[in-house]
Amino acid sequence: MIKNITLFIVSLLCFSVQAQRLVKEFSPGKGSCFINHMGNLDSGFVFASYTSEFGLEPWISDGTAKGTRLIKDLFPGASSGMVTDFIFEADSLIYFISQDGATYFLWRTNGTSEGTFKLFDFGIDIPSKFYNQGIFYKGKFYFDNQNGKNNSLWSTDGTLAGTKMVYNFNDSGLQSRVVLNEWKGQLYLFASDQEHGTELWTSDGTTAGTFLLKDIFPGVNSGVNLGQIKMEGIGNHLFFTGRSSEEEGFELYTTDGTEAGTKLFKDFAPEIFTSSYPSIVRGNDSFILINSTTKTWKSDGTLKNTKELYIDPNDSFGYTFVFDATPYKGNYILNFYNNQSGTELYLSDRQFNNLTLIKDINPGFSSSTGGRLYLKGGKLYFWAFNNMLGSDIWVTDGTFDNTLVFLELPLNLGNEIIIEWNNRLFFVGTMDPQIGSELYEIIFKATEIKDNSIASFKLYPNPVKVGAFLHVSDIESNIVLYNVHGQKVWETPSLNGMVQIPDYLCKGIYNISIRTSESETHHKIVIE
Repeated sequence: MIKNITLFIVSLLCFSVQAQRLVKEFSPGKGSCFINHMGNLDSGFVFASYTSEFGLEPWISDGTAKGTRLIKDLFPGASSGMVTDFIFEADSLIYFISQDGATYFLWRTNGTSEGTFKLFDFGIDIPSKFYNQGIFYKGKFYFDNQNGKNNSLWSTDGTLAGTKMVYNFNDSGLQSRVVLNEWKGQLYLFASDQEHGTELWTSDGTTAGTFLLKDIFPGVNSGVNLGQIKMEGIGNHLFFTGRSSEEEGFELYTTDGTEAGTKLFKDFAPEIFTSSYPSIVRGNDSFILINSTTKTWKSDGTLKNTKELYIDPNDSFGYTFVFDATPYKGNYILNFYNNQSGTELYLSDRQFNNLTLIKDINPGFSSSTGGRLYLKGGKLYFWAFNNMLGSDIWVTDGTFDNTLVFLELPLNLGNEIIIEWNNRLFFVGTMDPQIGSELYEIIFKATEIKDNSIASFKLYPNPVKVGAFLHVSDIESNIVLYNVHGQKVWETPSLNGMVQIPDYLCKGIYNISIRTSESETHHKIVIE
């Protein structure tokens, strides 16, 4: 059984020709840092990082140790100032929320200490990016303020004087948020007042130009669903989730920006008192993707061309879900979930037909992907999880053979991320268990994908028996072996590219570090 599993592991790995460079160690020693990417500015990428000295505060980095610095200690001392997921980036400004005791404030930063200051006092109620409670529109930033009594729409140009209320919905606290979307130069909102419940509103960014577009569910009942907040447009139609009655349930609605043109588009669950709760994912200029309670659909804005995504008469899929669609070489790569493979990468054409599984990275029903894909040098890089390997950085060109581990991490601590800035890729992860999880930059070599074979992997035999010789490298190297807990259990230099596995090591899976004068690579190995 171990041999079969190991052969599967080897079939996933590639020879590590890339290198990584430590940018900064935020938590000296074996401790690990926490980093949350906030956004990018010309001067560097901005992120929240925790340190024992300052707590969780905003930092900026240009990819060098010298250029990685604290922007401002918002809550002086070891207490943390950064809170919530409410972070929005423009070309030269980033808006975020910080806490001062029990009070929450809207802040802005341009990456400098003097350009980082408070703009607005939310009190104890704070908006959330998860619920689309902020958006850039016509050169300003619009956001929802919920003060416990009424929700109101505000805008700011990044100055104290330019932070003003646009509209007070006078909802007496009937809802907890205002949802903001933009389409064809107009704002579309899920908002409520005392007469209509939560419905579809529109705004041009002014008080006079903010009004209820349609009371979809007449009366005080809500005609839109705050659980499905995203709107997406195709042609002259903007799609969202709505309902006109309890019997209809929440289904797919559309609007052309007029009251008369705001109506039911398709009822995916026609049984009475049943909802399909469609959530909408951006596809491309021709199609949107729609996740219902059972199936994923695609639509070009017409009922005729609203069809199930991935119909195969031989499949046995039940529930499916598409997380996102990434354009790639004239096609699309989807993070697609189904009952057979979990969430994996699928390749489709521009019409989202002919879906093909690229590789079942985490075999069986378990999922491997679901996050963003980053384009670099004509290939896509992403985090993926495998039950045997853990989380690693993978690369794909859309083919099975060239979907491989690009950078293998010997230890996963659950805070791994990728950051893209200035056509460079950075990541937070554990390359050396002795220093924990820290911030690195990926240094790309000329050749990034190698032949997927044991011979090119340079680590064989794998599995290897105790007392046997292991080929590790064609050049002289230093070998360090770590157990699954990240503890170093053995270290030795190689001789003629070989090392002998000591008899005292227990059988099992280990992380091996191969260090040469030019690079360091990390791999999994089985000792039996």
